[in-house]
Amino acid sequence: MKHLYLLIFLLTTISISAQLKEFHITEREADETPVVQGNTQFADNALILVYSALPNLNFRSTIGGINQQRYNQRANRYEILINPQRQILFVAAPGYIEQRVALVNPSPKEVFYFEIEERSGQDEISVIFIVEPEDAQLFVDNLPTSINKTVSVPLGTVNVRLEREGYRPISQPIVTSPEKVNFEFRMQEVEPEIVHINANEPDARVVFDGMEKGITDQSNRLSLFLYPGEYTVEVQKSGYLTSPQTIVVEEDKENAFLFNLEKNTGVLVFDIRPETAKVMVNKSPIGDKSEIERPPGRYRIDIELPDHDPFSETVDLDRGAQKTIRATLEPHRGSLLFSVAPSNAQVVLKNEDGKEVKKWEGLQLIKDLPAGEYEVEISLSEYISQKEKIRIVKDARATLEVALEKGLELKISSLPAPQIIQASTKYPDNAIILVNTTLPNLQFRSTVGVNSQRYNKVAERYEILVPPQRQTLFVKASGIDEIRIAQINPSPKESFLFEVESSGQENFDEEEVFNFASVDEKPVFPGCENEKTEEERSDCFKRSISMHVASTFVLPEGSQKSGVVIINFTINRDGYISDAKIVRSVDFAVDVEAMRVVNELPKFKPAKQNGRPVRMSFNLPINVKY
Repeated sequence: MKHLYLLIFLLTTISISAQLKEFHITEREADETPVVQGNTQFADNALILVYSALPNLNFRSTIGGINQQRYNQRANRYEILINPQRQILFVAAPGYIEQRVALVNPSPKEVFYFEIEERSGQDEISVIFIVEPEDAQLFVDNLPTSINKTVSVPLGTVNVRLEREGYRPISQPIVTSPEKVNFEFRMQEVEPEIVHINANEPDARVVFDGMEKGITDQSNRLSLFLYPGEYTVEVQKSGYLTSPQTIVVEEDKENAFLFNLEKNTGVLVFDIRPETAKVMVNKSPIGDKSEIERPPGRYRIDIELPDHDPFSETVDLDRGAQKTIRATLEPHRGSLLFSVAPSNAQVVLKNEDGKEVKKWEGLQLIKDLPAGEYEVEISLSEYISQKEKIRIVKDARATLEVALEKGLELKISSLPAPQIIQASTKYPDNAIILVNTTLPNLQFRSTVGVNSQRYNKVAERYEILVPPQRQTLFVKASGIDEIRIAQINPSPKESFLFEVESSGQENFDEEEVFNFASVDEKPVFPGCENEKTEEERSDCFKRSISMHVASTFVLPEGSQKSGVVIINFTINRDGYISDAKIVRSVDFAVDVEAMRVVNELPKFKPAKQNGRPVRMSFNLPINVKY
């Protein structure tokens, strides 16, 4: 009985609707004289102009966005002000069916033109769509259409599409006619499907119909449940192009979709000299990078380095392109006027990195010298050496005058400490400091105090007892300012060995033996001749001897003792070694092998003192581990 009542109600509604007149609505071209929206009360509203001679038209918006409507009799048009938002406009009048005017998404002050007349033909018809579920979306010929309401649609064949999440979509043609104005649809529920979104990049944002659903993992995939249907998908990542794609999720199918992201970047490559220069892109430093990726665009490149002329350039970077910026910063230059007394003093000029720039004797005028900080080392036999700092600035002359003072200068070197038994009963836990030297009347000081010091004439060394605490050791001699020996943190009974010499002992004979720390020029291991500075040749000497030992030393069979064997040998004035002896023993077999390795050392370029070849003693520690 309820069904009969419903049918009667529907037929009654259709019968009444069929008696109502209909509008014919068309979009109209803009007037030759443009209309400007000049309303001050609703200054940002869009303006809808509807030209019509029909009276009493009333307009409605789906969002209630109509703020003002009036009829302009002079222009024969309705003028409607609406909010600048997406909405659908409808028109109604007594004796007429309410009809849709248009779907609009206006910008502020935008103007739209329409024309409304009474429909004279039968090209449209009023129908009703009954749909379950009632909150489904209905489209007729792709236009949104109301459900369970009388609506106007084209007469004849139209395409109907129904969508609702969780239901199987319906898309089918229907035929409207005066005899067929009632259409019913029942949508079927469906289960969600597993959908795989595969990208060529991890950590990409996946957006479905404007809503983010997740991020691709390290396997470049995002998996999720979706109901069958059509979706607009974007896969987004910073630095990559984004373009929406439409996917269709189907029932009982492998719903896997691939998205290939294309980089929206180019590469800036930097070839800069000096390499320490600071590079900035749009005022942001790039650190130590030699190339960076950036989105297409225009970039300002600034390159700076103290005491150098700066470099600036603006470059355009295209997508997928590589732009190389090459720049060599020119250093500022000045000059140095140097004088010294005595005039035969040896002078070495070093830059901020400690590299030797120039070496000379006596007076010197150096022109065209790169600006920056320099250190000048001045030395002469029987004089106290000096070091001076000087700065060279652009287009200026620096002057440095040095007068060396006659006297002695202590030279201190650290040696591998021998195994000494600390036998003091008064200070049984003290560490012992051994200082090899022939210099008399040296005075030693520690920042935590010295408990005992004496000179052992047999061993030609000072023996100093100090507390087992972190401390700094100093030494002083008559006519020589106090200088620092070392900072130590000894354990109880630990021993340390140092060697102290005076630069005043320069009147040597040919048989005098110098130590490694005191010679002006260190011996040169074969292959180290091409090193540029004395420091580099010294490092090469130590490194090459270590490599020789590592490649030739063979652990003796039968011996299982580990330890450090120390061999002392002399490099003679002819470059050959002699007088090799064990200073610290591990065991007999290890000592024999160590002596063999040392005696197979190649011929050296000998050490020099004041430009003359001299004999030099060297202690070589070999760490033996089983």
